[in-house]
Amino acid sequence: MISVSTRDDVGFVVLDRPRKLNALTTDMLVTLESAVRELDSAGLRAVVVSSSGAHFSAGADLAEWATPGATDAQRMSQAGARAFDALAGIAVPTIAVIRGVAAGGGLELALACDLRIAGTSARLGLPETGLANLPAYGGVDRLVALVGRSRARELLYTAELVDAGRAAEIGLVNRVVDDAALDDEVARVIEQVTAADPRANALAKALTGGTRIDGLLASFTSQTPESRERKSAFLESRSAGKRATTATDIGTQPTTNDDRGARA
Repeated sequence: MISVSTRDDVGFVVLDRPRKLNALTTDMLVTLESAVRELDSAGLRAVVVSSSGAHFSAGADLAEWATPGATDAQRMSQAGARAFDALAGIAVPTIAVIRGVAAGGGLELALACDLRIAGTSARLGLPETGLANLPAYGGVDRLVALVGRSRARELLYTAELVDAGRAAEIGLVNRVVDDAALDDEVARVIEQVTAADPRANALAKALTGGTRIDGLLASFTSQTPESRERKSAFLESRSAGKRATTATDIGTQPTTNDDRGARA
């Protein structure tokens, strides 16, 4: 129900459950998380999330959510949150391609992507309050960051699905084109995005809050000649049993019996 492929350094994730409007089951969310983590380690330049059929996703499969116990509800919520957090945390640009309905968990999936490109048929919203429920997968924080608190509350309170034009107006999607031109527009955006240096894209994403910047910067600095030279020198010094002589390696030398005696 989820297919994954790569082509020309781009990963493609496709929701493939069109008869059920690509409604998301817990098994699909677990598969999505696994697929996303594999793509994140594949050295790609971008990841595209799309769907088969006329609709992006109607959200969580209500057959699972009709009468869950508290434990099951928490488990299902956590599965979605983990999958979408993994998608949001990918270092490369991510693009959601939206046709038709993107509702509830379907919209939360799109919100976990960096860019959302919609066809004119798109209808987007969070209808959970109309079912006496709430969004379950962590998308509300992303929605507030994207459109602001007031508009996020409007979408939640009214449970309204807005059309593509309104979605673009409030910043919920980046671009809107005719459905017939959607694939061409996505291809054009992919070409633009992948033309940039991937390290620059990763830093741009981190600087705008898309990923934690500390680990990303550490991964870059650890590969510099200066960093490699200093680490090699430290390891050689430790192997030779030499003591720390600078602030750089104080505290990283192994503790000796003499040290323990001096502190006693």
